[in-house]
Amino acid sequence: MRLRQPGLRRCVARTDRCCRRKRIQGRRRCRVRRATPIFPQVGTNRPDEEDIRRIAAFVRQFRRKIDSAADSASLQEVVPPGGRPYKTPGKVPLRPTGGRKCTGCGVCVERCPVQAIPAGRPRQTDPQKCIACGRCIVVCPARARRFGGLLYKIVRRKFVKAYSVRKEPDIYV
Repeated sequence: MRLRQPGLRRCVARTDRCCRRKRIQGRRRCRVRRATPIFPQVGTNRPDEEDIRRIAAFVRQFRRKIDSAADSASLQEVVPPGGRPYKTPGKVPLRPTGGRKCTGCGVCVERCPVQAIPAGRPRQTDPQKCIACGRCIVVCPARARRFGGLLYKIVRRKFVKAYSVRKEPDIYV
């Protein structure tokens, strides 16, 4: 993940250093993710200054907790509220495809986490393997891959309507 905001970059770097010093594994769970490439209209201009302040506050709380712990075994597990198990994800019927701009460079083929893009036909996507993560869209240097079709337009309209309102994160340390 590329962090364009210097404040966010510093917060994540401090968290990483703190975790390494205490030999705590799994620090990647603390990362901040950018807006989903499936519906780029949602989450635009995020993280913003308020998000950066919240992340900095999280890092301060996290560092205090880590610094007060003797080792990783002495840390209590954080259990967020809510019913468990959380909603089980189902198969997403949307999948990105390559368009005419596709140069056949193979970056999407290399970076697909489930190998759903055939090396010889990078414009196509295997519907049985694709998990609709959108990574191929993000890494494509030609910007040739995208979601599309009537189903995508219907789902996008509903999703954007339901999730365009700003929501603040709940932080558990």
